[in-house]
Amino acid sequence: MSRKIEVFVSNCKVISGHLQTVEFVSPGHPCTARPIVAPTFEQVLQETHLQALRTAEKIARENGFKLKVYNTSSTLGKLMALLKGVKETPTIIINNKKFTGDITEEKLLSNIA
Repeated sequence: MSRKIEVFVSNCKVISGHLQTVEFVSPGHPCTARPIVAPTFEQVLQETHLQALRTAEKIARENGFKLKVYNTSSTLGKLMALLKGVKETPTIIINNKKFTGDITEEKLLSNIA
């Protein structure tokens, strides 16, 4: 049996705090050109997702598991989540056992065979 850990996480979109000025022009009406100040966004992992990822990395490193991380915000991540039956993030799968919700190191280690 392959010893692997699969981690499913997803990004969330947050305002980065930086504002950018963009030129807005109505189509066909150059006289309506005016600058607009708009927020910029960046994609980040939520703290619960980061914690699950760090926990999985530590267990994989200490126990010789291969680690695969899938971001369900991407097409490949969504496909893999669908194939594995993952319905929420963060989710960790160790040797076909799924863990969701409050994922602790103790909980994962107690289920490693």
